[in-house]
Amino acid sequence: MRLFSSVFTILIAGQAAALSCMPPSVEMMFKHAHEAKEIYIPVFGRFEAAPVKQPKLPRGDLPKGYQVQGSFEGKWVSKTGFGSPISTPVTINVTCVAHWCGGVPGNDETLAVLERRGTEFILHQHACPSTAFANPSKEQLRSFRRCLRGGVCNPKTR
Repeated sequence: MRLFSSVFTILIAGQAAALSCMPPSVEMMFKHAHEAKEIYIPVFGRFEAAPVKQPKLPRGDLPKGYQVQGSFEGKWVSKTGFGSPISTPVTINVTCVAHWCGGVPGNDETLAVLERRGTEFILHQHACPSTAFANPSKEQLRSFRRCLRGGVCNPKTR
């Protein structure tokens, strides 16, 4: 009976566990992009992509990440503010961790960092949001530009 109760406890605890993400911040987004070996480009504008409906999975199966083609319309973000306009195709790369997945951005104004691979731009959407902020506040935009200029840029932690 003791073995059964231990196994039952482990199974219940595993199902009750939730994904624990650091609170997202524009400072953390900047730090990640700045320290990455890949090239990231900051942008502000709107993404457009067809909504993706995840298939219903058999019990016990975990969702898999996916890519969707979309577009971005907006401006580059620079140390001095918003730069020249940009209109470009974008690959949206959605990844999953256990049962949680990122998602395709809505049509809100968004501050984001796009990975640049040659002439291709990729928006990475993780289970824990870290590369795009929909409807950023004026303070978030100021903080991000302060990071770009080399000013105080302390990612908020728990």
